[in-house]
Amino acid sequence: MELRQLEYFLMVSDLASFTRAAERLYVSQPAVTNAVRSLEEELGIQLLDRSQRKVTLTAEGKIFHRHIQNIMQGISTTLNEINDLKSHNRGHLVIGVTPLAGIASTSRLLAEFRAAYPNINICFAEHDVGQLLELLHADKLDFAFVFDLTEQERTRLNELPLPREELMVCCARRHALSRRNSITLAELTEESFILMESTCLFRQILVKHFEEADSMPPVCMEIAQVQLLKSLVAENAGISILPESLIEHDGNLSAVPLTPSIYLHPSVVYKTDKLLSHAAQAFEEMARKGAQS
Repeated sequence: MELRQLEYFLMVSDLASFTRAAERLYVSQPAVTNAVRSLEEELGIQLLDRSQRKVTLTAEGKIFHRHIQNIMQGISTTLNEINDLKSHNRGHLVIGVTPLAGIASTSRLLAEFRAAYPNINICFAEHDVGQLLELLHADKLDFAFVFDLTEQERTRLNELPLPREELMVCCARRHALSRRNSITLAELTEESFILMESTCLFRQILVKHFEEADSMPPVCMEIAQVQLLKSLVAENAGISILPESLIEHDGNLSAVPLTPSIYLHPSVVYKTDKLLSHAAQAFEEMARKGAQS
């Protein structure tokens, strides 16, 4: 049984004529006649009554017509949905982000993708880098925005680097440090710091730099949300260190460069052995272009 036979049968049934069906299908009448006869022989039943001037359905033909019509409509709907996916008229992505997802490179890429593919829905899952990698390996995420991967993780994932982010001392506008042109980590030992939670990779990176400078300052608050951290710094409850792009557009905060400079290296990652959907292929292509620019 072929789809072509079913299509010809439905057209003959709807038009009550082999001739008109052939004209509508742009094929010869014998082609339609032979296809329907072959279908009847395969089923072992007569579907059409040809004894009258108009072709009509037999009792068996009416049952067959009803079910085949539903099947053909389902096939048409399925093909249309698949074509929508291929043409990016629909789709769904689950992307993992860290609390630092607001950095410029991440926001820019997501905004550009949204503008190019407005019908693709994106769901975000916010976790620290370690949890994101676990979810990625468990096929719970399509992509993840991470930073400073270990060499071991790099061998297990496809990584598309994004522009690096310089880390800055973040303080209130009225804080004395806001008047400095630059500052070293060693000069910050007497300052009260507001940092992310101890399990956060970004916090661990900062602690490592302080320890290397032998100048670990006191931590007065530990916070999970970057926005709350920034609000507290703006109220002069303490200072912090953040990527420059998270500070520069906030009129209540000042960004003071560190000497020597410290950088964060963000990237988009996805599994090497994962079959990418059409939506994921489009996102990967855009992220790759961003990595190469």
